[in-house]
Order: sequence, then C-alpha cells, then structure tokens
Amino acid sequence: MWQRLNENKDLIIVAIASFFIGFGAASLFGGDDKGSALYQDDAKKEDATLPPLPFDKDTAGKGTQAGLVMSSGKDAITVENQRAGASVAVKKAEFSEARWIVVREINEKGAAGNILGAGWFPGGMHENILVPLLKETTGGEQYKAELFSDSNGDKKFDHKTDEPVKDAAGNTVSTSFSTVASAGGE
Repeated sequence: MWQRLNENKDLIIVAIASFFIGFGAASLFGGDDKGSALYQDDAKKEDATLPPLPFDKDTAGKGTQAGLVMSSGKDAITVENQRAGASVAVKKAEFSEARWIVVREINEKGAAGNILGAGWFPGGMHENILVPLLKETTGGEQYKAELFSDSNGDKKFDHKTDEPVKDAAGNTVSTSFSTVASAGGE
C-alpha cells in the first residue's frame, strides 16, 4: 500500500495544489460575501412577490397602516397594506383550530362585500402566508381579511355553512387593508 502511495505521490500533490489554487482564485475574484450566490438569492426572495413600487415608497401610504390585530382568545390575524394581485399576503395568523382566511371587498358603505378568495390553514401560528384569490384585488381599494370556521371539517369553503369567527363581544375576527397599484399600474 505504501508503495502505491509513493507511486501516486506526484498525482496526489498536484490534486491538493489544484484544490488550494482554485479555492484561492475563487476567494480572490469572488470578493466579499455580499456578492455570493447565497446573498443574491436572499435579495431576490426579499421582494419576490412584489415588483418595485412606481413611486416614492417613503411617502406612500403614510397614515394608512393596516393590520391592527383583532383577536378572540387564540384567534388573531395581521395583514399589512400591499400591492394589488392574485393573492393576499398575511403577515401573521394564529388559530385555536383549523380556520379559513377569507378575503373580501369592502363596499361603499364600509361593510364586507364580495368574497374574492379563501385559504384553509390548520390550527396554530402562521407567518408570511398567501391566500389565493379567485378575483384579483385592484390598486387603491380597501379589503378585509376575516377568519371563518371550517364548520363541517371538509376543508371546502362554503360561505353558507362556514361561519365567521367572533370574539367575546360578538365582533368578527378580521382586519382591513389597502392595496396600491402594481408596477404595471393596475
């Protein structure tokens, strides 16, 4: 065995030297970690669902922050103002048992209107989840995210049988939010 290692000693030395030369070249030309693929992927994920705003985001929406949490024991939901689109981003939701998050329009009178979509989620804490919509939201409008019980446990939303979750005072556990136009102006 030692004889075999001695015969291949030059090959082993070249392989090890090539490894260190390659590693050194990558470090030299790769720059700092901020240019690495890992950080580039994180930058892409940061705003993957939302294209850049077509206006100054520092002044947009001042004084119209949505997402105040209404809760009923362990049932709570937080939604922030967001761009219009085919889904609604829910920042945080907590349920004592499986729930539907239902997204609705708010009509001219300020009441909950048409249902745009719903997503079923098991009981527990959820962060940064998406609720798919059958009808997209439009920029510059008000919407409401409400919690509904899955009354019969079939995981199929039916606004006639699944009921809104209410707090101790009898209010629906919900939150309002606004949409802004997407980069395409919609």
